[in-house]
Amino acid sequence: MRLTFFSLASLLVFSIVLTAPAQARPRTTDDDVLVEKLLGHADKISAILEKDLERPKKGLAALDRYLKKNRKQMKTIVAKLVTVCGQLDDDARGDLAKELMWSERTGRFLQALTAFRDKHGADPAYQKKIDVRMEELMSEGKKLVDALMQ
Repeated sequence: MRLTFFSLASLLVFSIVLTAPAQARPRTTDDDVLVEKLLGHADKISAILEKDLERPKKGLAALDRYLKKNRKQMKTIVAKLVTVCGQLDDDARGDLAKELMWSERTGRFLQALTAFRDKHGADPAYQKKIDVRMEELMSEGKKLVDALMQ
C-alpha cells in the first residue's frame, strides 16, 4: 500500500491532534459551585469549633459527627477542584487560588482550627484526637493548594 501525500499529511495531523495537550479553559459557574460547596463546609466546621471552643469534648464530638456525615462529599469536592486546577488557564487558576486561600471564609476556618488547637491541643485528654482531625483537614487542603500552585 502506497501512502500518498494527502494520506501522510492526514495521518500526521491526526497524530498531532491526539497527542496535543487539552486547551486551558476559563473558570465556569460549575467551578464556582464547587468552591461555594467547599467553603460552605469550611463555614460549618468553623461554626462548630467556635461554638464549642470552651467545651473541647463537645466540640470534638460535633466535629466528628459532621465529618462522618460529610467526609466523602468533602473529599470528592477537593478531588474535583484539583482536577479543575489542572484544566484552568493561568488567570482563572490564579483567581481560584486567591479566592480559596485568601478569602475571609478561609481565614475564619484557619483561625477556628488554630484557636481550638491552641486552647486544647496540649491537653493529653484531647491532644491525639485534635491532631488526627487537624491532620485530616490539612492534608486535604494541601492537595488543593499544591494543585493551585502548579
